[in-house]
Amino acid sequence: MKHPERLHAHHNPTLRPPPPLTTPPSPPLTTPTVWARLSSDRQRQIRDLFGRLLARVLAASCGEEVGHE
Repeated sequence: MKHPERLHAHHNPTLRPPPPLTTPPSPPLTTPTVWARLSSDRQRQIRDLFGRLLARVLAASCGEEVGHE
């Protein structure tokens, strides 16, 4: 005799989108950043220094060494 197939109760979860990711609001800036307080000449000087430093780091990582200025 064949037994009737038992039906198993399966819970079908409803598909919902995940809750939106919220980032905490950043505090308002009350004082300007250090960079903003620098004169444009100083900013240019620092950018040039960082550029030369980056060039030296890249050259050193390639096995070359850039001469001193």
